[in-house]
Order: sequence, then structure tokens, then C-alpha cells
Amino acid sequence: MVCENTRPIFTAMPNTDTPIQIEACDLVVAGGGIGSLVAALTAARTGARVTLLRPRQGVGAGFVSLPHDNNVLLDVGCRRFDFTQDMHALPLAHYQLGARTRPFAGHVRTFIESVLALALSPTHPPQLSYGGKLVPDFATSLDLTSLKHLVSPGDLARIIQETDNLLSSDAPSPYTLGLGRWPDLAGTRLEHASLINHGPTFHARFIEPFAQKLYADGWKDMPADLTAKIWTPLFFPRTVNQGARQVIDRARPAVTYFYPAAGHFGAFVSQLVAKVDGAENIRQISHNRLTSLANEKGQIVAAQVDGPPLHWSCPFTLGVSVDHYFDLAGIEAPVEKLPIAIVWVEIAQDDLLSDLDTVMVFDPGTPVYRVSRAGEGARDGHAILALEMTGGPNVCDAFDAPSTLARLGLLREGASLTRLRAENEVKIIAPSQTNRQNLHAARAALEARGVSPVLIGTLNDLKADMLNDQILQGLTITQAL
Repeated sequence: MVCENTRPIFTAMPNTDTPIQIEACDLVVAGGGIGSLVAALTAARTGARVTLLRPRQGVGAGFVSLPHDNNVLLDVGCRRFDFTQDMHALPLAHYQLGARTRPFAGHVRTFIESVLALALSPTHPPQLSYGGKLVPDFATSLDLTSLKHLVSPGDLARIIQETDNLLSSDAPSPYTLGLGRWPDLAGTRLEHASLINHGPTFHARFIEPFAQKLYADGWKDMPADLTAKIWTPLFFPRTVNQGARQVIDRARPAVTYFYPAAGHFGAFVSQLVAKVDGAENIRQISHNRLTSLANEKGQIVAAQVDGPPLHWSCPFTLGVSVDHYFDLAGIEAPVEKLPIAIVWVEIAQDDLLSDLDTVMVFDPGTPVYRVSRAGEGARDGHAILALEMTGGPNVCDAFDAPSTLARLGLLREGASLTRLRAENEVKIIAPSQTNRQNLHAARAALEARGVSPVLIGTLNDLKADMLNDQILQGLTITQAL
């Protein structure tokens, strides 16, 4: 959903070589993603004069809802705010890139509710589907006592024995969780980290089939600190052991997610864009695409497609896409991506067997890894669901949504639904070591040219681009300059 601009956008005129000099400016922000928009608005609220280099296309990135027939809006998968607050909240100044965001969740919520004035609605608690059974999502609550209902008695006994062995080891792995200091999981692979913390049975029943759905060709070798990128949990051995024994002392309250009260996540993007457009001290320059960045005698020079170069000498931040970033830095390696397929359906509320908002699907018998409410504009008494799965050419053509939902224990037998839309290949950045190395190489290449912007989101590192991370980076932009 696109907001109309409340203030003029100063657009670079095409087909001229006369440079545009950006003057009377304290900060240049290049990019139209969430982090860039929050950074521009935050700096402007402190009194800084901001110039936002806003792409003509792609504002809001994948958080914009897709328009459909009859004023229906579809979210691109499960879009939620996580305001779960750790026991010890921390000042915003303590935020560090790639570290835990939950100590700062209150700052994110304050920004959304107070600065954006966006009304929010809580979701029902997330659930997990396995073998046709629905249980509370143990990845968010850490309460694995539902294991008793999901696996055979033999598997349960093996999980207990294997985690007993891990906990009693005289020489635990340096990547074992829960032994005091948090290990640097970037030094090991996901498969290895799962086996040494969960044991082979829990790993084979839950972690491997779930990770396989999202990253079939690379999950085993992905850096273990990037598990959140494919929504795959890593538990302490003690957490798994206690859950299997039905005794747990490390539970946390069930996560309550929030989404805009408008019913679609694009309302968040629209409100953010409207606030940026309405800020008196944000000047916007709309451009097609920047093609290079250089430092010429202390000035940054940015060339653009079909337009004059832009010059500025003030600090700047960069929040473009990874593909764009590699082009700007001269990195010729392609960006490794994962294809995700999404099928949106409309279904009668009475046909749902659960108060469904978000269901993580660990069942290995289906390619779907998540089902969620994901849109607004359904007929009265109906809901819009998104079913996310491994993507590829024509993968949605043979997909049977009714039988899949029934198998997962979500749909009443004999119920019908209406397919609204299907996307075979929604691309997301792969959490690979190669992508991480190329991100570092791009930073070094720009620095060699004397160009050192403050980076936003994925450009910092693959584990620093979740939604809360992007908002927090925008909120702390003045500290980074």
C-alpha cells in the first residue's frame, strides 16, 4: 500500500550531467528500507537537516502489503512485531549490532505507538504443528513439555538419555549452550551446533526436517549464529532434557506478537512513510538507482542511472539492497538467495479448528513451514491465510492447500477455501558463509575508496537485519555518526 506524499519530493532531473550539490545538510540517508526510513525520521526529530535519497521503487522492501482484487491486501508471509521484553530492559544507547534485541523491545514499541501513532492488535499465542497435533510453540516459550504428546515413548526416552549424556560430559563442546559464557556460534555450523546441544533424536525429528524446508542445499553448513534467519531454534541441552522429563525451570511467558490494527502489515510502512513525508527538515531526492560511490577530495560522489551525479560532504548512511550494495562496491559475485513460495487463501472462520494466528510447521510430511493470518479485506466471517513453503518454478501449481491444512489439524473436514494468489519464488537472502564474506568484502572495497557510510540492516551483517534490528539501528543513528 502506497502513501501519498504530503510534501514534495525533490527529484533529480534526468539526461543532464550537471551535478546536484546537496548542501545545508547534516545527514544523507540512502535507501528506502525500514532502517533507512526510521533513521531519517529519528535524525530529523533531533533537529538534524536530513536528505533522503529515496529509490523510485522498493520503498518498504518486503514489508509492503500486496494489493489484490476488491481492496484485499496480502502480507508477504508472516509479518509481526515482537515486543517480548527481557527481565532487564536496557537503555537504547546499549544496543549493539547483531546482539539480542529483547532488552530493547520497549523502545521499539514506544517508537511505533508514540512516534508513528500506530494502533496495534495482539495475536493469539503462536502454535506448533507436528504429526497433525497442535501444541504451544515451544521455540518461543522454551517449554518443551509438549514433547510427550508429539513423539513416541521410545523417542522420548532416547531424547532424555542423549541430553543426559550431553549434560554429564566431562569435555563438552565449546559450542554447548548453557554452560556460562555465550559461545560464538559463528565458528560452527548449524548441523553441528544442533547435534551437540540436542542429541541425534531431537535433531532428526525436529531440527533437520524444519531447516531442510527452508534451506535445502545449505542448512547443514550455514553459520550456527544465523539460525534465526530460517526460524530454526537452538535450545540448551538442559531445556530439551527438562521438557522431555516434564519438569522445566527455564520457561518464559508465551510470546505475544502484534500487528497493525488495520489488519495488514503494510499499514506500518504507510504510516512510517507518511511521517517521513511530513517531517519539515527531511528533503527527499527520488532516484532510479545509484551506480557508484566515490570520495573525491572529501566529497562523496554518487552516480545514478539516467540522472546527474549527487555530491555531498556530510555524514551518510547506506541501507540499499544487498544486490545494489555489491554493485556499488564492485563485488561481482552473485548474491545467494533462497526461494520461498507463498499461497494465500481465504477461508471461513468457522472452518478453522484453532484460533490461528501463527503456526510453525515442524511436521516433516509437508513442505509448508509456516501458516499465518496475512491480510485484510476478506469477506465477512472469513480470514486470509498465507502458507509458506520451499519455493521453485511452478511449486504452487501442484500444491493442495485444503488437504495440507487438514493434515496439520487446522481445517475442519470437508471445508472449502478460495485461493487468492500464489507466488512461486519470493527471494530472501541466504544465510550463507559466502554471503557473509562478500558483505565484508564490499565494506572493505568501499573503505578503500574512502567511502565509509554507516550501514543499515543486512549490509552490517546477516544477523543484524531482523525487523527489530532495523528499527533499533534507525533509532540509534545519531550515536553512530
